[in-house]
Amino acid sequence: MKTKLFIACLSIAFIVASCGGKTKGGSDGPGSSDEIELKLNLTKGTKYDMKISMVSNAEMNMMGQAVSTTSDMNMGMDYEVVDVLPSGNFLVRSTFKTIKLTGETMGMKYDYDSETGKATGMQAEQMQQSMKKKIGEYTEMEMAKNGTIVSTKMSPGLSDGKSNKKGGFENFNYTIFPEKKIKVGDTWESDIEQEMEGMVLVLKSKYKLVSVKDGLAEISMDGTIDIKPGGKGKISGTQTGTSKIEIATGMNKEMIMDQNIDMELDDMGMKMPMKLKNKITITAN
Repeated sequence: MKTKLFIACLSIAFIVASCGGKTKGGSDGPGSSDEIELKLNLTKGTKYDMKISMVSNAEMNMMGQAVSTTSDMNMGMDYEVVDVLPSGNFLVRSTFKTIKLTGETMGMKYDYDSETGKATGMQAEQMQQSMKKKIGEYTEMEMAKNGTIVSTKMSPGLSDGKSNKKGGFENFNYTIFPEKKIKVGDTWESDIEQEMEGMVLVLKSKYKLVSVKDGLAEISMDGTIDIKPGGKGKISGTQTGTSKIEIATGMNKEMIMDQNIDMELDDMGMKMPMKLKNKITITAN
């Protein structure tokens, strides 16, 4: 079960790594009525109902035996704009509200529902304890107008409460904005390193403004992931998807992402090669 939770966190971190880092590209030409500017423009006290769905299929090798695992995780979160700081940055808080998880490994099924508090199937008690303690816990993030995470502070149940400038996987803004105004067809790139579980993930992404309609900017994204030399384990992969950004606020209203990841995990000294496919959908209303 520890391995399953790590995979879920890693998959979301892959997206979250898009939140900060260097950007380049965008429109260099003169301004026009067709150009838009993407930036965070949040209002203190505003709350969003955020839902995250992740369907995963994993093929791994354990001691020479092929093992297939499927899971379907759904999380509900409160996303609140706590303050607008004198610097112009925003203080936002993501709080876990509900978690539902179902899955199957080697023919053995399991499930957990935080709203009922019940867990059944394989390692039910361990799963119940791991999931239950997240409900009500939160991450506070200071975010710049371009979506970059300046610092984070997690509640005691998620960490020791210390700040972490790299950010945690509990943040779900997951889009970095270009420095210039853009028009349909323009592209820009980001390059970010994200520390997690003793490794440093290196994520490179390319974005494209696909369309502008009804106050929403549709953006496509292609990304690659690797581990920085010197880290434990092996990870490489790709992720592609689209997001719809509310131009007036910079909020990501909908994101759909496909991930294909090859990795080798070390679980209690046992090497486990794995191929992972994820379908992730995130909405904010």
